[in-house]
Amino acid sequence: MQSPCISQLSPALVAASQLLSHDSELCNDDFNSVIQRCAPHPDDVTPEVLDAMKHEIDDKVLCEVMCCCSNNPSIGSEAGTNQRQGCVSATLQAADGILNHQSRYKPEISYNMDTHPPSPFMHRDEMGQDTTQKSDRWQTRARQEIPDYQPNEGMVRRPDIIIVKDPSKPPYQENIDRIVEMKFKGDRWGDGQERAYEAIAGDDNKLKLMEEGKHCTCSDDNGELEPVPQPVAIPEEEPSVDWWAVAETVGMAAVTAVAAVATVALVAVPFDGPAGEVAAAAGTAGAAARTAAAFGRIFRAAPH
Repeated sequence: MQSPCISQLSPALVAASQLLSHDSELCNDDFNSVIQRCAPHPDDVTPEVLDAMKHEIDDKVLCEVMCCCSNNPSIGSEAGTNQRQGCVSATLQAADGILNHQSRYKPEISYNMDTHPPSPFMHRDEMGQDTTQKSDRWQTRARQEIPDYQPNEGMVRRPDIIIVKDPSKPPYQENIDRIVEMKFKGDRWGDGQERAYEAIAGDDNKLKLMEEGKHCTCSDDNGELEPVPQPVAIPEEEPSVDWWAVAETVGMAAVTAVAAVATVALVAVPFDGPAGEVAAAAGTAGAAARTAAAFGRIFRAAPH
């Protein structure tokens, strides 16, 4: 059974990814009121400050996903096994699909550890060039491209989340902003896992450990949600929704009240399910409010 986090939080991930692709917009009045890092004039904001702002937003968005999936894991096919990590991956993958595989957050990309630096197994276009979509054939390619390949021997590594600098490019080392490894309660590093992820990132400082209860403190606001029995439908093409407008609206809602979003622009959330109406239908205030609530909740927790 699919976790309800997929439909509840995909809009927030889409909005965050779109927001963080507009460096010049991060210091507008809305978000500067919430995350007070910006200089009086946007032109005076240094790259270091922008990176710090992005990382702060990334951490809050991903913590929201972690907490939701901790309380609402996917249900595995074997004996009803709970799958918290599977919930995280599916939620981020849904958002990546909505953005035509150009999300800032890339879940579970498999890396060939036999190359220097390690290289991602990505879907290839008709010209044989890597795209921004992860390969579903990585096991076949690993057997073809890695000499004497043996599964489960560290020849292929798959970090939980790759945060990319430029979502329009594949997640090669030069395009990696950070690698995020999520550890739910009871999870531990595997043999050689941390060293391998540092090799993929190319810099120890680009590896972010996110531990439940330590780096992510989940509150009562992350309670259980109603289950969603049907999988989320992801459109083939990128929807014509101005997600930056959504993020901007939610930023104002964080300063005032999320309820006010329902009186602003109407948003057609681009998938079925309790998160919003079908994209083909007219947008409603309810759809806008649900999208805003998912993203606004994250920013209300930001330090003032």
